[in-house]
Amino acid sequence: TPALANFAPLMALTFCAAVYVRDRRLWLVPFAALLVSDVYLDYHYAMVFGETWSWPSALVRLTCFAFALPLGRFVAAHKSWLNLFSGALAGSLLFYFATNTDAWLRDPMYAKTAAGWWQAVTVGRPEFPPTLLFFRNTLVSDLLFTGLFAAVMEVGASRARIYAEQRPTTRFSDVAGYEGAKREIGEIVDFLKRPERYRAAGAVGPRGVLMLGPPGTGKTLLARAVAG
Repeated sequence: TPALANFAPLMALTFCAAVYVRDRRLWLVPFAALLVSDVYLDYHYAMVFGETWSWPSALVRLTCFAFALPLGRFVAAHKSWLNLFSGALAGSLLFYFATNTDAWLRDPMYAKTAAGWWQAVTVGRPEFPPTLLFFRNTLVSDLLFTGLFAAVMEVGASRARIYAEQRPTTRFSDVAGYEGAKREIGEIVDFLKRPERYRAAGAVGPRGVLMLGPPGTGKTLLARAVAG
């Protein structure tokens, strides 16, 4: 419906992927969805309103979408809630001014004057909803979904930090003596890290390890070294 035109999560998801996801290949998932949705909208406007679209205009939109990636990396290096929402706002403003300026340049319905440009970025053409309505929906959706995605990622990161803080830091080098026991347990740890290497040789991993000895002989320290 016109009231929800341009209200979508994909731009915010692309931006947040660049902020939080280290594997750059995964950035392509929301970015590709963004491009597919843009092609569909071009087709929709062509079929319903008889509008034609050009590759230069599509390239302008593609550039605006792609800008979310370096913008997200910049925010990742200076991460704060203010910078997150500022980045989302910057992306929305860029898309708004770039695409509507492109429409003003290419659409013969707009006068090629300052007044014509102002019409393009405010009310648009009379047969369509006002341009500011599209901008409002773009801005609200970008800010809303950026906040939601960032909150989910921050909660996950805080849990990971808690786990990392609780994880033992003891290593086998911290355990004095017991070279034979450390070597045997080290092989088990290596098996757990690289099981395919041992399975290729026909080895079967142990189901557990039982450490025997009187109190104070380093059993707990060895167990913490395995965990570390």
